[in-house]
Amino acid sequence: MTPTEKKMEQKAFEILERWEKEEQWLEQNADYVKEKYDQKLIAIKDNAIIAAASWMEEIIDAVEKQGLDPSEVMVRYISKIPVIL
Repeated sequence: MTPTEKKMEQKAFEILERWEKEEQWLEQNADYVKEKYDQKLIAIKDNAIIAAASWMEEIIDAVEKQGLDPSEVMVRYISKIPVIL
């Protein structure tokens, strides 16, 4: 594995570990999040909702305006009613 590949792999692991923690945060705050963001997409980074919108394009724009890479931000659809995607 080249040094560049190792660096990319390490970054991917770091993102996945952060997303795991953010999933736990989302579960712990599910009632509040569902009440406030019902039927919205939300972007989460570092256990905080950094954007909410109805369309993915809006989420991407909001994340990019914050100087962040959308591929490194967890995005989830929120609904009070269980939805299978």
